[in-house]
Amino acid sequence: MAKRNESKKRIQALLLGLTGAALLSTASLPSAHASALAPGQARVSVGPAAYASLPASTQAKAVSVSVTAKKIVQSTSALKAVLFVPVVSGLKDASYQKSLNEKMERTAMADLDAVKKQAASGLAAAKKAGNEFHPYEIKLQYSAGLSGTGTDSAIVSLKLNTYIFAGGAHGISRIDTYNVKNAGSASAVTLKMLFGDSYPAAINTEIKRQIARNANGYFKDAFTGVAADQSFYIKDGSAQIVFQPYEIAPYAAGIPVFAVPLPASSKPIPAASVQVDAKPVRTEDELYKADIDVPVLSGLLDAKFQEEWNAQMEQAAAKELDSLKKAAAERKKANPTSFIPSEIKTTFEVASDGSPAAGGMVSIKMSTYTYEGGANGDTHVSAATFRNASQASPVTLAALFGSHYESEVGAAVQAAISKDKENYFADDDGFRGVTADSVFYVKAQDVYVVFQQGEIAPRASGNPEFKIPLPTHGEDSKPLQVIVGSKALSGVQAVPNKDGVAIVPVRDAAEALGYKLKWDKRTSTLELSKGSQWTAVTIGSDSYTYNKMAPVALGAAPSYDSKGRMTVPLAFFTEILHAKASYGDDSVTLQK
Repeated sequence: MAKRNESKKRIQALLLGLTGAALLSTASLPSAHASALAPGQARVSVGPAAYASLPASTQAKAVSVSVTAKKIVQSTSALKAVLFVPVVSGLKDASYQKSLNEKMERTAMADLDAVKKQAASGLAAAKKAGNEFHPYEIKLQYSAGLSGTGTDSAIVSLKLNTYIFAGGAHGISRIDTYNVKNAGSASAVTLKMLFGDSYPAAINTEIKRQIARNANGYFKDAFTGVAADQSFYIKDGSAQIVFQPYEIAPYAAGIPVFAVPLPASSKPIPAASVQVDAKPVRTEDELYKADIDVPVLSGLLDAKFQEEWNAQMEQAAAKELDSLKKAAAERKKANPTSFIPSEIKTTFEVASDGSPAAGGMVSIKMSTYTYEGGANGDTHVSAATFRNASQASPVTLAALFGSHYESEVGAAVQAAISKDKENYFADDDGFRGVTADSVFYVKAQDVYVVFQQGEIAPRASGNPEFKIPLPTHGEDSKPLQVIVGSKALSGVQAVPNKDGVAIVPVRDAAEALGYKLKWDKRTSTLELSKGSQWTAVTIGSDSYTYNKMAPVALGAAPSYDSKGRMTVPLAFFTEILHAKASYGDDSVTLQK
């Protein structure tokens, strides 16, 4: 029994290391990191899940396309630079691929060199004048997607966001886009190819319609029509038409982006999901045998979370191997004639891949089998579930089922056990409820609650699992009362719009979170500040930023509700203001 308990302690330590990384919470550049790649490399895989709607004849070739990040980091007293330069591989046209990669790197390095010179000059001028100097900054991030147009070859669509701060009140961002038809003779995809010969009229009409909804947010008569070389990328069934800062709107508007639905003949397939690859650890000697698949995330929106999670997974595996080997050596020393080598085998399953179809959740189930002598080994199951967002955050049973999750989930488990009572322990030896530490993973529209061997049933039963349907209530299904801290805000609800995005009046909720608000009537912009934290939202602009963070879209632009109140997506509070959200049956609670 003592030996078994010691084994369980080490397994629990390993799994705490594996799952503990899911509790990290940081905002960073949306790139990727994979330990299995060369240093400085990262992969954003456009894997099989992204090709579900492609004809079978094209799927085998499509899945080979990937985009890796060449990471460039420089830090001096004059300049802070973090660049994730995309590198495309797997295109059918190797020559076009080489030219594309060279162009993207050339542009990035030209930007870096230019800012370096400006920074050096600025630092020298500040020293000469005796002034404080704030280091200049340059950041490059990207997103990549693969889509199909009809029965044609896939399209690789890249959006590169370069942010530069070179002194002054704020920095400025620039979007570059690349859309490539992946064929034997690759070519750039144009708006004409997607919309036909009459593309200017169709696109201009839609953009003018969107501008008219918030005419005061744009320069008068600045938009005269899309250019032949207009920047755009493909996302969510639309061509996202991009304009640079100050091109047609004030700085406060950020980078104006207009979603123009693609014709039915060129609808793109879903965006690429998060990829989880296995880094194998295979080793064997006279003391033990190890067969471990360490999960390696790529494509997560929160790159720092991803990098730290991957590193912690690898460190935990190494620590467990070292512990297992030491224990095996002690066993052999104590009983050399009857010694049997120890074993460890770890596998994982990606239950949810972080895609929109998966509700933006990543859920990974991990199983670890260990044998340390005796008749049988032990199998321990753990799981990690978190939101795929610019700031990744853990998903809890409370978030999924509300504040009464113990009773709701517990009742479902108890009901299942009651139908098969003879296979479970009774009374105090059996099921005693679920807690915040209960193991679970999410797959499709169900939550699977998992118990360890011998916890509520005989060891021969393995690891009992109970399938519980996800509740139908939530932020996208019906109005939810908004609570900040412990105070319910009168008349403030999260209400789903026609696209299913939960919308919330911003003023009351932001003030309750401690923000000071300032309204600019001229630009229809609301500024929010708290200490050194600052952001601004503009009517009609689905572009949100925080301090010096690059702008992100949240699926809905700020607008006015029927009471004349400015509204924003509920995600604005969690993704931009970094408030924590938890859900009840008919409420959502935001915490500072």
